[in-house]
Amino acid sequence: MNSWAHLMWATRKGNRSIAETLIEESVEINKGDCKGRTPFIIACCYGHSRIVELLIENKADINQMDTDGWTALNWAKRLKHSIIIDILNHHCAVEIDDYSKEQLHFMWACAWGHNDLVMSFIQNRIDINSLDNAGRTPLIEAVKYGHLSTACTLLCEGADVNKPGYHNNTPLIEVSRTGNLDIVNLLVKYKANINDSNAMGNTALIEASKHGHIDIVKILIKNGANIWHENKKEWNATSKGRLHGNTDVVKTLENHDKNID
Repeated sequence: MNSWAHLMWATRKGNRSIAETLIEESVEINKGDCKGRTPFIIACCYGHSRIVELLIENKADINQMDTDGWTALNWAKRLKHSIIIDILNHHCAVEIDDYSKEQLHFMWACAWGHNDLVMSFIQNRIDINSLDNAGRTPLIEAVKYGHLSTACTLLCEGADVNKPGYHNNTPLIEVSRTGNLDIVNLLVKYKANINDSNAMGNTALIEASKHGHIDIVKILIKNGANIWHENKKEWNATSKGRLHGNTDVVKTLENHDKNID
């Protein structure tokens, strides 16, 4: 981990001592990530007032915008961090009067598992089933990055458990690829369609078999997964598992096939 990435971690976790050490080593404090979020914006998002004050003391740009046009003050107000808001107002921070990109920030909150922010957007009647330009839904972002509590929040608030995103991947297909058993169980509980397939014809079972997630394979089979379904290249779950050397998965699928016969 490089110094800047380490600083981003420290600001997110609220570790002032590590942040101080990195700043003393002249780390670039105003550098943003791929979304333009600087260590200062991250510290404000997570409500770490001592880190915020430290960064201000060391010439952090308090008005720098992320790629969607929001400043630290925009984020602090959205998250209702009153102490951070007071600090920023004391230093005459700027708030950008444009919330037209709220949907993008909602997507970011789901991807990061920031439940306070997720609930804030939901309470302000955000479209919980929106599809962004990259073909992502809030639920897909939450499950893809393993945020069980965020996924649960979205589903409890009415997220469509089967709405597909990019390449027609459903939330269940996404998480069967990444391998989070708890989230698979959650999606099954909310009646996810077990046998939906994506643009390549892959089902959740094929993805789980390909990546060797045997516990997920068992759950999917238990809930009615079609083990004979073939994708557009005529691979099924068994042949895909065999191709990738997942012998335990292949054995499970073959035993299930024999039991049916």
